[in-house]
Amino acid sequence: MLACVLGSRLAKYVVTALSLKEVPTYYWTDATVALCWIQREENWGVFVNNRVKDIRSLSKKGYWRHIPGKLNPADIASRSCTLQHLSQYGWWEGSEFLKASPEARPKSEFSPNEELIAAEMKKKIIVDLSVKIERPEWFERFSSFSKIVRVFCWMIRFVNKLRKRFSYSTNNLSVEEKLRLRSFCGV
Repeated sequence: MLACVLGSRLAKYVVTALSLKEVPTYYWTDATVALCWIQREENWGVFVNNRVKDIRSLSKKGYWRHIPGKLNPADIASRSCTLQHLSQYGWWEGSEFLKASPEARPKSEFSPNEELIAAEMKKKIIVDLSVKIERPEWFERFSSFSKIVRVFCWMIRFVNKLRKRFSYSTNNLSVEEKLRLRSFCGV
């Protein structure tokens, strides 16, 4: 994947430096998994997603192609070979098929490892939270919260009269009584 990022950066630099903006640029890789990450519209994990975004900002995903490893000239330098072999092969010139017409280029059919590709998909956590609220029977008898507050205020007033804590001068509930109950309940 890192080679694809570096390759797309290098290609962008060369295209800009040589003013080749109208020339189509194709990118070749033998990394089938990385090629699938670049070409597919999936929600990848953070690392792969950042690399794919970087590659797509520098290149078009439809211009990426697969090249079999044995035809990839970049692989020659990574294998153990002598300097004479490198000079004979001319790997810095690229493969011969690149000089041919687009129709003559290899049409590589590959079957990527879907398990490796899927391993980098963004993980999803699905939580099913079911909460069953059990309301007491008395709660169901009232039509609104304010009615419940009034009933509780009357009950508190009754208990206070029995305990002889307060004597109430009116037959109506005061705002203070309701607010006291609400603050007690945390509402």
